[in-house]
Amino acid sequence: MTAPPAIASWAKARGGMEAPFYIVYIGGTVAYLRPLTWSIARNTSCNLRLVANGCSHGEIALLEEMARREPRIDVSCVSIDRIMHHGQVLTLLQQREKSEYFCFLDSDIFATGNFMAELGPMAARHAAVFTANPIWAALEWQVEPRDSVRMVGSYTRTWDGRVTGSAYFAMYRNDAVSQVVEQTGIGLSAYRWTEIHPTAQAILQDLGLSRERYDTGKVMNIMLRARGHSLTTCDCSAVWHLGGFSVRCKRESQSIEDFAPARVPWDVLHMPVQNERGDTATGAMRSLMRMALVREPAMRYFTEVLRSGVESAERTLPSWYDAVIAGRLRQAAERLVTLRREFDEEFQP
Repeated sequence: MTAPPAIASWAKARGGMEAPFYIVYIGGTVAYLRPLTWSIARNTSCNLRLVANGCSHGEIALLEEMARREPRIDVSCVSIDRIMHHGQVLTLLQQREKSEYFCFLDSDIFATGNFMAELGPMAARHAAVFTANPIWAALEWQVEPRDSVRMVGSYTRTWDGRVTGSAYFAMYRNDAVSQVVEQTGIGLSAYRWTEIHPTAQAILQDLGLSRERYDTGKVMNIMLRARGHSLTTCDCSAVWHLGGFSVRCKRESQSIEDFAPARVPWDVLHMPVQNERGDTATGAMRSLMRMALVREPAMRYFTEVLRSGVESAERTLPSWYDAVIAGRLRQAAERLVTLRREFDEEFQP
């Protein structure tokens, strides 16, 4: 397999070596997602460290098969008998990583080109670079509403423009992250407010960013900003993120009707909803409900495409789906079918 040459500025920053990207797999997803990881190996010259989290021995063997075919891939395991929380895994991996950069991307991301051509130079200018918002997510869902009580993964910036990043695809300066861990005890985990040290709570309150809950990496990113580090987020055309495939696999036995009704009750999305503190959080709750309604059919759709290797959008995308989002999903599905076919041809016995 021929990989593109390393990006000069990135290689120079890494002392002539490219930073490894960690990709964490949870049990039940490996057979589906291997073609996506292989697309990253084919389109970039990045080193890939595949991490099994609650995967079976058979799934680990599938990952090791890729490592035997590509010397830039290696495989490790953090847990076999249970699935660890994603943020805990990332915190553990970051503490072990000794490189100048700590990088990771979700296992349901695929590449259509050498994303390092765009992201490598950005990593040299910023303490953290984020990309890969889910294909099904509308642009406005990247902005956290003012009345939010939970800082969810797809919110990449606050209503007033402050970057809070995401945990889909991230490139960190490792020493900056280590300093936050040492000084505040904050890692890359998700946090409830009550789990955060009072020192970090005070910083969040001073910034006007106190929330009941923070998704993976959010508190770390806020702490980095508070220390004067530059963070940036972008939409990289060479990176495609299914977004939530692992969650879908974990509850695969449940019907999609449990998550998305045949007709969206749009009037309900405008009704006030009380949060855990008893406050009315109308805009934020509507945003979360919209995301859930759109995400679940998308994940069922991609599950079927990856299983069958056939694009079948007409049967599985609801009629009420936004036309722009539906178009992106169908385009991604066509690319997935090609990836699956090429992967099967290369890995056939």
